[in-house]
Amino acid sequence: MKFYNTKEIKSKNITEYIFNIDALTAYDFKRRPGRKRRDFEELSSIEKSESMQRRKAYYQDKRFEIKRIIDCNYDDKSTFLTLTFKENLQNIETANREFTLFIKRLKRYLKNQQLKYIATWELQQRGAIHYHLVLFSVPYIKNDKLSEIWSNGFIKINKIKETVKNEAVGVYITKYFVKDLEKKANQKKAYFSSRNLIKPKETKKKLDFDEMNDILTDEEDLLYIKNFTAKELIEIDAATGEKIYRIVNKIYAIKKNKNLDLQNKKNVLFLKRERQKELCTNNPQI
Repeated sequence: MKFYNTKEIKSKNITEYIFNIDALTAYDFKRRPGRKRRDFEELSSIEKSESMQRRKAYYQDKRFEIKRIIDCNYDDKSTFLTLTFKENLQNIETANREFTLFIKRLKRYLKNQQLKYIATWELQQRGAIHYHLVLFSVPYIKNDKLSEIWSNGFIKINKIKETVKNEAVGVYITKYFVKDLEKKANQKKAYFSSRNLIKPKETKKKLDFDEMNDILTDEEDLLYIKNFTAKELIEIDAATGEKIYRIVNKIYAIKKNKNLDLQNKKNVLFLKRERQKELCTNNPQI
């Protein structure tokens, strides 16, 4: 069994920290074999309520996962789209089936190009369904061609504001992905993504207060900091099955990464080489 008080989640442009100020959290321990999973209809009314609360919490946490995935994968070849249906389609299963077929057609069109994407559906005020989709690192496709491949209605290409910095692109796009969270909690399929996406690196650490303080007082790169409390499960009563929780104080912080990504490093090296050639040409002694 191991213990940690700090969770570090590193994406391309930012690193997030969650510090547990009050206690250490255990992980890598052997769990007891659980009971066979039951269908939702087999649960008691209390268990159903708990299950729905867990599902809502899952989708609340999903917004952080989406933000991190976008931050890890978004580049200047990425496209942010909205797909709409010309009919007032309100059936989620039917809409999801059409979206899945669109992805298959798009893969065929791109042929040998790997398709990287993340998407979700949203309900309009009139109840109609539409999709928000981010295509990562895709070659340019004309809007008319995209509409032909979609073949269900209109496609809107959403422009990212020029004032949005790299480290904030994930936050900007994610706000479109987290609407209707409660409604999505009742559905089997609310988000879609390809399996080839770059994922953030998550590390569990045990830091002392001086090490935490060094991170939290970095005025140059610290972007955000917030104190909050959280409920943590500490044990389950063997006799009654009652879950026992504790309230702990935590700090959430976001820092801007100093390290350049691989492409930027290549660009810098290229510029340095070109600059060196220029100096050698102008100064034969170099």
